[in-house]
Amino acid sequence: MQYPATIVMHRHPINLILVFLCGCVLSSFAQETGDKKAVADTLIRRADSLLARRQIGDAQNGYEAALEKDPRNIAAAMGLGHAAMALRKWGAAIDRFKGCGD
Repeated sequence: MQYPATIVMHRHPINLILVFLCGCVLSSFAQETGDKKAVADTLIRRADSLLARRQIGDAQNGYEAALEKDPRNIAAAMGLGHAAMALRKWGAAIDRFKGCGD
C-alpha cells in the first residue's frame, strides 16, 4: 500500500532524521563551494589589477591561485591567457584560451 510522503514521515521517524542530515550535508557543501568561488573571484580581481599594471608574474600567480580554489573558473583561465599574451607567449596563450571551453 502506498502512503503519502507526510504519512511515511510520521510512521518512520528515522526518515525525518535522514532528511535533516541530508539537508545539513548539502547546505554545508553549497556554502563551501560558494566560499571557494568568492575567494577565487577576489583573487581574480587582484590579478586583473596586477596585469593592468604590467606585473605579469604576480598576476599569473593570482590567476593560478584562483584556479586552485575554483578549477573551472573561466575568468581565471582567461586571465592566464591574457598574461601569456602580455609575455608574448603565443602558444601558451592559445592553450589557455582553448582550455576555457572545456
